[in-house]
Amino acid sequence: AAWWKAQQAPVGSPLRVSYQELLANLARLRALLNLLLARQTVLIKLPEVMKTTITDRLAKKNFAEAAQELDLFVKLWVNTVIPEEARRRAADPRTVAKEMNLGFIVELQKNFMRKYIDAGLGQGVLPATYRMPKDMVLIPGGYFIMGRDGAVYGDNDFPLRLVYLESYLIDRFEVRNKDYNEFVAYVKRTGDYSFEHPTAPALKDHTSQGSKNQALAGDDQPVVGIDWLDAFAYAKWKGKRLPTEAEWEKAARGMRLRRYPWGSDDPAKVVVNSAEGRAFLAAEMNRQNPPAPPQKSLLESVGLKDVPPPAAISLPSATWPVAELLPVPALAAQKDGKFQWNGAAVSPYRVFHMGGNAAEWVSDWYDPIHYTGSPMAYPKGPESGTLHVYRGGSYLSPAAEVLTTCRGAASGGRLVAGCSG
Repeated sequence: AAWWKAQQAPVGSPLRVSYQELLANLARLRALLNLLLARQTVLIKLPEVMKTTITDRLAKKNFAEAAQELDLFVKLWVNTVIPEEARRRAADPRTVAKEMNLGFIVELQKNFMRKYIDAGLGQGVLPATYRMPKDMVLIPGGYFIMGRDGAVYGDNDFPLRLVYLESYLIDRFEVRNKDYNEFVAYVKRTGDYSFEHPTAPALKDHTSQGSKNQALAGDDQPVVGIDWLDAFAYAKWKGKRLPTEAEWEKAARGMRLRRYPWGSDDPAKVVVNSAEGRAFLAAEMNRQNPPAPPQKSLLESVGLKDVPPPAAISLPSATWPVAELLPVPALAAQKDGKFQWNGAAVSPYRVFHMGGNAAEWVSDWYDPIHYTGSPMAYPKGPESGTLHVYRGGSYLSPAAEVLTTCRGAASGGRLVAGCSG
């Protein structure tokens, strides 16, 4: 309507528009239609142009330029093309996105990573004189793909996107109860609250909830039942910090887009401390060392009563020692020669328990759509929020929560945002 400069006319009178104004308005409308048609033509041609451009950049090993163009392309499509097409059709953006071949963009990013790895980049080497802190691991700087392959518009781990990080160190193991309890004791003894986050309540009690449960309170088990403020203060007390979401995810999946920290196998086929993983381990222990049949009673021996099945091994629903990849019963059986297992469900950088055992706080505030506009280089999450992100799932988690891409958020010990499948 803004294109038509009609004079205001009394109610019931014909619309008065001069011939010159009508021609001018028609010219403006024709220009607008031509612009829209041109824009649609550009959008239709843009994927092929991008493919040619990215291929050329990669052939010349201009990885920084290729990454920037891919990042802009993803954000253009996700933040502009899909929403505008949804408005034009008065449709749900998720429906519109499903009708688009977004896999084309994913393949461009995967091809970028293949070329990047083939060029020997992203490996990272420390100086020979560098002394690595105990139980820490170097995560080399460079590009990796963040987000879930198969995520759809609206999921909190959508879209798949390239991220660039500098090299950093991360703990190989989760924080032990013994180490965390030393921190709690220190604060209680000294009254030193200099490590607190500015939003922490005065005289905060950092005692973990897990320390009140005998099954979770062993010295070598991971600390559980602490909030984000507890984790922040402990890390600062140790002279460290919480990793960002991006840092955590790269340490968990590496540069080859691992679905789980150990690879692509479902947790129901892997010895890992999650609900399915423990069930698999118990079945494997029973297979290797079948339980002896119980002694028959007199009635059972003459067939007057059914013989109960042998008592199968059952593993407790609890955390495992942070520096072990098996629970205590399996370690004991292995020592006695009754069980053997050579698999190691660790990340590409041999970081332990990044899937299952204990969920891990990261520094980022939680925003379900943050990936759509997050910077490619050194993303640190939203500037503010009401919830923080945790990663990795726990010993209670189903398969979806131990994905390397799963983004959880909790408040007051209650899961608020879970993970996409």
